[in-house]
Amino acid sequence: MSRYDSEFDTEWDSLDKDEATTRAYAIGVAERLGEFNRETLEAIYAEMDSAYHRSMVELAYEEGRNEAKERAASTDGDGDASEERPRDGGVDEPRIGVGEVTL
Repeated sequence: MSRYDSEFDTEWDSLDKDEATTRAYAIGVAERLGEFNRETLEAIYAEMDSAYHRSMVELAYEEGRNEAKERAASTDGDGDASEERPRDGGVDEPRIGVGEVTL
């Protein structure tokens, strides 16, 4: 069972845009970790009733992929991604993530 399947009910009949974007974000993260859920992502796209909502789902998916990639790149040798590495000469910059603000 994939991480996505263990966190989300895969037997849904309909999704609102908030549920869809949350799921798309999670699928993006899972894909970066090697778990592919392309069929589920396509079903989520199909559930959206407008081009605007489909684009929001696409953006959430891409954000999940990108944030997972950034976290993996910033993880030190012992797998702890909780400490961000300073950028630009050692000065910590504010980092804004989906659903959270870290300064």
